[in-house]
Amino acid sequence: MRKNIEHKEYTLLYDACMHVKLISDFETINKKVDFMAEISSEDFLPLNQKLRLYQKRIDSFTNDEKLDKRLAASGVYGSISALIKDMQFHDIIQQRLDHIRKINQDILEELKDISYDPMYLSKTKYIKVITHLSRINAVQIQVINQEYKSVIDNLKKTLDSMNNLLNVETNPTSIYCFSNVALFNILADTISSKLKSISKMVYPGHTLSNLQEEMDEIQKVYTMKTERDIFSRVLELTTAGYSMHTINLMIMKELKDSVSDNRLELF
Repeated sequence: MRKNIEHKEYTLLYDACMHVKLISDFETINKKVDFMAEISSEDFLPLNQKLRLYQKRIDSFTNDEKLDKRLAASGVYGSISALIKDMQFHDIIQQRLDHIRKINQDILEELKDISYDPMYLSKTKYIKVITHLSRINAVQIQVINQEYKSVIDNLKKTLDSMNNLLNVETNPTSIYCFSNVALFNILADTISSKLKSISKMVYPGHTLSNLQEEMDEIQKVYTMKTERDIFSRVLELTTAGYSMHTINLMIMKELKDSVSDNRLELF
């Protein structure tokens, strides 16, 4: 069954089967985003226990002035600062996943409220730009995943350094962190793949030039500078005619080459 909903320059080719699949895809994506948030919490929460263990160990050395000076010279206090700094990334992950989840939920609400009223499309905000939003969030997810792996690698090095400096025995059965990194990566790839497929759909008449107002409004959902930069860069490269694969590679390389510490930006 196919129907056309037309309004001025916009034409939405509506396929009932595609519509049902889109709803299913976005519901699945949001479930996987929820799972990413859950397993990242499981990875980061034990760090608080580690930090308390290290602090207790340090406190036991403070009565020995010579030992305390040697401890300070060893770099242990700098390592603790680095540990606390990277621990903040968990909150940033949650916020960024929440923004992706909100966009998807808004898309779902419009999809579930679809009608054959000729004026329907003029009242929507997300369906008109669904391909562009899918392209943007496919990259957002991959960036989160890349930064997640980078921060986890840094944390592992810091924890190894702390264990050695404080002579803390590493026992996997006591406090173990980062057991979900591989699963986090799989979920990110799965979500990104689904979003890339959606981004390939074509709606006649839907070009960035006549949808700028909608895109400017939606961009406000992304409150962090890194997210807004990715948003703008994806649209810029899309307008320039680059493929989704090339856009992803270019942005990932640009972020990797960047010397700024964007992962710790909260707003």
